[in-house]
Amino acid sequence: IVTPDATPANMIEIMERNGFKNLSGEDDEPAMLLYKKDFQPCREKKSRITCREISTMEDFRTWVELVNTALHGWDMIDAEHYFTWVKEEAIKIYFAELDGVPISTCATIQNGNTASLEFVSTLEEYRRKKAAALLSSHAIAELLHNGAETVTLSACGDSVHLYKSLGFKKYFNNRILKFEL
Repeated sequence: IVTPDATPANMIEIMERNGFKNLSGEDDEPAMLLYKKDFQPCREKKSRITCREISTMEDFRTWVELVNTALHGWDMIDAEHYFTWVKEEAIKIYFAELDGVPISTCATIQNGNTASLEFVSTLEEYRRKKAAALLSSHAIAELLHNGAETVTLSACGDSVHLYKSLGFKKYFNNRILKFEL
């Protein structure tokens, strides 16, 4: 991933000359930012979706399975190796349930007054039911309550609309390059 602050300024051209292929389109992978004052939380009065923070290995295994299925499509993360995340004070891990069935995930990382929203995913059969919006809102509200002034993320595809609805604004597009032999 190449961001606008990469040096030298012609980093992408240099990489392309040396065998890298630019995989990015014009609006792929936007980096987005939310200022506290711009937060527009998603709220539903009669939602059957509940949000909770992960604290046990059993729940973390469920979270990992959801992330691997909904976000990656393969077993990228394993619970035993990454359970240390649950113990980190700066990291919070969440999932949303619909009628007790875990369907959506997210995580946050906070460093002082800045934070990031990560691993936002929903199982395909449950998408467009506001689970990710409600869960992200819950997680962002906790960040802001704990002193965060800004929240960042990298978006892709349809998720851009979700993040814009919460108050995020696009600041630049990440460029993704892959080395080809």
